[in-house]
Amino acid sequence: MLTLSTRYVTPQSRGCERNMDDKQNKLYTDFVGSNVKGGISASNFDSLKTDAFINPQNKEFFEDMLRVGWLSGRISSSGPMIGTQKIVTASSTGAGVTLFRPDIDQVWELVAVSQSRTGATGSTTTVIRIQGASNSVLVEELSDNSGEVPLTTSTSHPLKITYENYLTIGYSSSSNADSIEGFASVIRVR
Repeated sequence: MLTLSTRYVTPQSRGCERNMDDKQNKLYTDFVGSNVKGGISASNFDSLKTDAFINPQNKEFFEDMLRVGWLSGRISSSGPMIGTQKIVTASSTGAGVTLFRPDIDQVWELVAVSQSRTGATGSTTTVIRIQGASNSVLVEELSDNSGEVPLTTSTSHPLKITYENYLTIGYSSSSNADSIEGFASVIRVR
């Protein structure tokens, strides 16, 4: 059994030492008895990081967080985080809409993207972009007159998505379709 000991200090408890087996320690109370491999999700591990403050008293707590994070696959120093891949969708009636925007301080990688048209009577031009605060970068533009189409991005390296630079989808307003729906498979890398 994995046993950890640490002091965990929050702004409300400055100066209070908390050992890993202390009932007030959030790492202990949230995960006591949990299986290291499957008992900790990326989102609840993020909440532990959000509640931790940089203080000398938290040094051991951070070391424990690193060990538990690496063992559970919730921290990655070399690749995608286990259990985070998902498919996201968005529908557009012409203008660009957000297809996927991660939370602040997260980095995701685009695995695949496709689109499906509704009410199409001819060719539509679908556009996938990375949108920043004031500019955007074209990732894919595809003209097609069939049903669901995989969009094969021409980038030779993995495409990273952040809160500041997020994925959008839209289609030409002159296209002959009622709407398009975009699908993206993404996986978190940080």
